[in-house]
Amino acid sequence: MGKRKGARSGVYHVMSRGSGKQIIFEDNADRRHYIDVMRASFSADSGVTLIAWCLMDNHVHLLISGELADIAISMRLLSSSYAMYFNKRHARVGHLFQGRYKSVPIETDAQLAAVIRYIHQNPWKAGYSTSCDYPWSSYGEFLRCTDDGAPATELLELFGGAEGFREFHAHLGGSQACTTEDAEFGSGHRAMPASVALDVARAALGGIEPGAVSSLPRAKRDASISRLGAAGLSVRQIERLTGVSKSTVARLLGH
Repeated sequence: MGKRKGARSGVYHVMSRGSGKQIIFEDNADRRHYIDVMRASFSADSGVTLIAWCLMDNHVHLLISGELADIAISMRLLSSSYAMYFNKRHARVGHLFQGRYKSVPIETDAQLAAVIRYIHQNPWKAGYSTSCDYPWSSYGEFLRCTDDGAPATELLELFGGAEGFREFHAHLGGSQACTTEDAEFGSGHRAMPASVALDVARAALGGIEPGAVSSLPRAKRDASISRLGAAGLSVRQIERLTGVSKSTVARLLGH
């Protein structure tokens, strides 16, 4: 394992993804629980401050500040606590998150502003919402915050206040991935939003949870993949929902 690169500013863009790109939030109850654990993991006693965040279906983006050692402890607590909850609630076993979380140092105000926008625009760019006003991110917190000591309130000055913040987030064209590591987690455009894809998959499978498909006998697995493809899901969506490799899905669908 390579040594993490430290930031002189102490600020990092942290990304954590589901194992095999599988979804890590089945519903809003899961999202609410993750947020509760996230806030507890980054409490005042942890030495880590949560600045911005966004929950996607199969990965999360966090902007945090602190010492690398403290961040490692908080991220370990967050990931392990949520994985235990998720596995118990959904009767699954194994690792929920894929390897170590990624962390990208943020050094300048320009980088800081860009990564905040990048995080908040992820759902919009992926088709989850029609703007940055997405319920499972910190976008609204920035605009609603009235606590003078909160990071969001202080950072609004970077954008020239609330109106500047809105304007800076209002156009997708200027919010490309900030780094190569960010690009790896970018969702890109999809015809069917992931939250809709999950409902479509469940309906197509007739009671079988998409995450269980990879454990089915091969014939049943292959038939399930074919039903998902016939329902209009893309190869990438089927891979994420089922955990079956992209190459296998593509072969079964004749792509």
